[in-house]
Amino acid sequence: RIDLNKDIFKMIGISGLMFFAFFYCLSLFDESFFTDLNLEFHNGLLLAFFTIIIGPLSFLIMPLINLISRRNEYAADEFAVRLHNNKEHLKNALLKLINENKKFPLSHNAYVFFYYSHPKIPDRLNALEQINL
Repeated sequence: RIDLNKDIFKMIGISGLMFFAFFYCLSLFDESFFTDLNLEFHNGLLLAFFTIIIGPLSFLIMPLINLISRRNEYAADEFAVRLHNNKEHLKNALLKLINENKKFPLSHNAYVFFYYSHPKIPDRLNALEQINL
């Protein structure tokens, strides 16, 4: 029996919690915050402020989201291998991705930590080797 990981539902829930946290943080900035800055408060100003702060907040949160996503990707690879009882098809598909994208498959771990939502392909190939059918 193969169990579904329900990764999509988990990521939707995490995204919902993240947006709730963003909007909660935004609600903490009341009208007095803007008047102290000599700005006339209105909803457009709040939206502009949100647009400015969401970038840095996302940059701080995305490594955690990407870590979860990379773990989910390993689980999805294992699910695919067990479902089809064959590693070679997935290996060939991953190698084809490297060849067709013409992208250097090795990236620095710090770059992967901040920006990759999927594991590096060589890491995925190594993980496939560890799966016992």
